[in-house]
Amino acid sequence: MFNTNIQVTGPVLRVISTIAVVGTLAMAATASAHMRTISRGELADLDRQETTSFQEYYEHPDLGSFEFTGIYLEHVSNQVRSADIYDMDLRPERVDRLMEDFHALLRNELEASGLLRDEPGPRTLVISNAVIEIGEYHEFSTGTHLARTASANRVRGGAIIEMVWRAGPGGDVLLALRDSRGPSLYEEVSDHDDTLTDARHAFQAFAVQLAGFFSSAD
Repeated sequence: MFNTNIQVTGPVLRVISTIAVVGTLAMAATASAHMRTISRGELADLDRQETTSFQEYYEHPDLGSFEFTGIYLEHVSNQVRSADIYDMDLRPERVDRLMEDFHALLRNELEASGLLRDEPGPRTLVISNAVIEIGEYHEFSTGTHLARTASANRVRGGAIIEMVWRAGPGGDVLLALRDSRGPSLYEEVSDHDDTLTDARHAFQAFAVQLAGFFSSAD
């Protein structure tokens, strides 16, 4: 898995990046994907890494030189197109609540690091996350007497997420990535009665992975 560690030396956090292959893509990844939450101009100064299974991954060429005293996690931005929300017969309010749930998952996973800050400052690593697309879970059966439909009659969902790291509020972009994830057709369903169950599963997996990006010394 991709792993970026913030290592602690006294009160200072230094970003050190290492890249490995990620094997947990679930929604279709395409080579023609384009990040929606950051401009091409901001990406121009970053190096695009090809040795990763993220749809897109960009990194500042001098990432290791930046030092921070903590992390500020911005609220998750809902970037799902309105037309897509209504096409799924969802109300925007439900998707907004989904973003709040995702943010809570991210905070919960990062709490143990001791790096979270309530307010951003010039020496704070600011992390923003946005949900670009969500896919619903559906199952189809040939009769109501069946307890659960066969895996072959399931349509699995998931989510496409973008993440951007900045050096302080409005500072230089240090890292940007786009990734899609969700379960395979035959994986266990978390909640058969929730069409967004696979999207929630994707958010949990992403939150765990984000927490794994950081380590701190005792």
